[in-house]
Amino acid sequence: MNRLAAVAFLSIFAGMSSAQDAPASRPTAERAEALLKEGKHDEAVEVLRAARAAASAAEAPACDVNLARGLLRRAQVRRAAGQDSAAYHDADESVAIAPDEMVNRVQRAAWWREDGETFRALREVERVVEKHPRAFEAREALARCREDDDDLPGALEAVVAAKELNPARAAVYDPWEAKLRKDIAYEETWFRVARGAFTVKGEDRAFGALAEPVLDMLDAAAQRCGATLGHIAGRRVVVVLYGRSTFRDATGVHGWAGGLFDGRIRLPVADFAENRASIARTLAHEYFHLAVQDLTRRCPLWLNEGLAQIVEGRDVSQSRARLSGPWRRMDTLPANWVSIPDAAEVSRLYAAAHVTADTIVNRVGWAAVREVLILLRNGKGVSDALEKVTGLTLADIEDGLAGPR
Repeated sequence: MNRLAAVAFLSIFAGMSSAQDAPASRPTAERAEALLKEGKHDEAVEVLRAARAAASAAEAPACDVNLARGLLRRAQVRRAAGQDSAAYHDADESVAIAPDEMVNRVQRAAWWREDGETFRALREVERVVEKHPRAFEAREALARCREDDDDLPGALEAVVAAKELNPARAAVYDPWEAKLRKDIAYEETWFRVARGAFTVKGEDRAFGALAEPVLDMLDAAAQRCGATLGHIAGRRVVVVLYGRSTFRDATGVHGWAGGLFDGRIRLPVADFAENRASIARTLAHEYFHLAVQDLTRRCPLWLNEGLAQIVEGRDVSQSRARLSGPWRRMDTLPANWVSIPDAAEVSRLYAAAHVTADTIVNRVGWAAVREVLILLRNGKGVSDALEKVTGLTLADIEDGLAGPR
């Protein structure tokens, strides 16, 4: 998942080298920086807050910036620890204190984007780029948001600008630029049909008649997700329809993949009338991944895939039938399945995830599953989150499953 990394501050100082800066602020800033390096973020913020309260008119601008930077440093630590509410509180205060600090606004917008508020993030980074056109961080954030909003040419323009401003990040920008150029080349002559926050596009005019049925399927998928997970994505949802061979060429996935979610739902289509029910299930599956991503970026792959199979309506008895023989516990499964070429192995991974997730849902219900996902977002491990919500650890649930281990 591409996203703007948290900014690592090299110094807490706010331009203390110029003649008009207040020398009295230097010891306070140095003390705060030392505390931050020791991981004492609360103490550092209080030192900077006290300095700001006691600042003279000459010292006030530097103290404002220093406190804003200290708050953002603490916000980043809190976010990494899963303390999202506290992180946002610090980030909001940071922006309020020093609204011209570009990085603080970009960081907050990046978190909005991660949490599904992509339209809000896009508006914010557009304002930041207008004010700070030479900031590569702002251009990079703009590219992420434009890509989410299906503005691929705009995203490419922002990536190229970011690379020109900071060539040192070429290792990030080059593959991203190549991917965007590839998608733009594929989609240059494609149809595009939108309904509300949903967009369907396809590589062949023959797929144009499928746009409305696919939009209806997306509506159904959203309602299904709302009824189970209690969440409907509040972002643009883009579905790209491919022929089977073009799908593999465009995405690089193995032949066993029936769809892909990488920020957009990518779907191979053949014999739509004959495969309509299967396509609807795949859309429900991939839409669910998008909704889970809104709730947490920390959901284990096995749980995400297992729950998605329930939402799509896959028969769990068929998954159980694929598990004749010993199978691994969930915490030993690979973190990435897309790179596995063996379709039989992948089938067993999906089956194990499905059976385990189905057992969890049947024992505790969807409301509890949502609580577990929120705890994952807030830094809990999956077994600890399950135990807190249900009284059962993951091992308890797995031990209760039928079949050899």
